[in-house]
Amino acid sequence: MSLFKEWKEKFMGTPVIFSQVKQTWNLGKKRRKMSTYNKQIGGNHYRKMKIQPSKFVIENKLLFPEGNVIKYICRHPYKEGKQDLLKAKHFIDMIIERDYK
Repeated sequence: MSLFKEWKEKFMGTPVIFSQVKQTWNLGKKRRKMSTYNKQIGGNHYRKMKIQPSKFVIENKLLFPEGNVIKYICRHPYKEGKQDLLKAKHFIDMIIERDYK
C-alpha cells in the first residue's frame, strides 16, 4: 500500500494533527530504509550478520576498496572462505599502494 493511501485511510474524515502525519510519514521512510536490508539477492550470508557490511560502509562513508575489505572479511566464514580473505588482502594492498606509496 502506498504511503499516501495509508495516510488517507488513517486520517480521512478525522481532524489531522500534524504530529500524527509526521509520525506516519517517518514510519513509511523507516519501512523503506529497512526493507532494502531485509532482502538479499543471491544467498543469505549477509542476513546472518547483526549489521550488513553494505550498511556499515554507507553509514561510515567508506571508499570502494575499504568497503570491499569490510565485505570480504565479514562474509568469509559463510561464503568463499580463504578466497574471500585473499580478496580482502588484495583490496588492502590497493589501499596501501594508493595512500602510502
